[in-house]
Amino acid sequence: MENRQKYETMFQNSRTNILLFTILTAANCIMILFKLDFSFSFAGIFPVLSIVYGREFGQMSGNTTYQILGYAIAVLFLVLLLMVYFTTRTHRSFIYVGLGIFIFECLALGYYIYLGFMITDVIDILFHIWFGYYVITGVIAHEKLKGHVSEIPEDAEKTESPVKEDDASYDDEPETEDSGSEE
Repeated sequence: MENRQKYETMFQNSRTNILLFTILTAANCIMILFKLDFSFSFAGIFPVLSIVYGREFGQMSGNTTYQILGYAIAVLFLVLLLMVYFTTRTHRSFIYVGLGIFIFECLALGYYIYLGFMITDVIDILFHIWFGYYVITGVIAHEKLKGHVSEIPEDAEKTESPVKEDDASYDDEPETEDSGSEE
C-alpha cells in the first residue's frame, strides 16, 4: 500500500505541473498579445511562436487570416493542455497525451533555439527538463498503478463491475452501498 500512495502522489504532482505549465503559458500568450516585455520561464514556447508568427505573417501580407490562425492554434494548444489536466482526473491514461504534448513542445523549443540561441534559453531548457521529468513520472506512476489493479489475488471476491484498466480509481477496496438498514 505504501508504494501505491507514492505513485498516487507522483501522478498528482504530474497533473499539478501540467496545470502550472498551462497557466503560465496562457499568461505568456496574453503578455505577447499586449506586447509586454515580460514572460514566465516555466511555460510553453509553441503557443507563443504561433501568436508571433501569426501576427508577423498577417502584418507582412496585410491579411488578418494569419493572425487569427496563429491565435486559434495557441488557444487550441492551451485547451488541449487543460483537457489533459482535467481528463487525467478520471481517465489516467490521458497522461500519454501530455507526454505527446511535451515531445511536441520540445521540438518547438529546439526550433526556437535553432533560430538563434540566447543565454536565457538555458532557463527555458532547464524548465522543459523539469516539466518533462514530471510528465514522465506521471506516465510511470500510471503504469505502476495500473499494475496494482491487475495484481488482485485469485481468491478475492468478484464484484459486479470489475475495475477497468483505464479506471481512475485504482482502488483495492470494493465500493459499499449503504442501504440504510442494519442487519
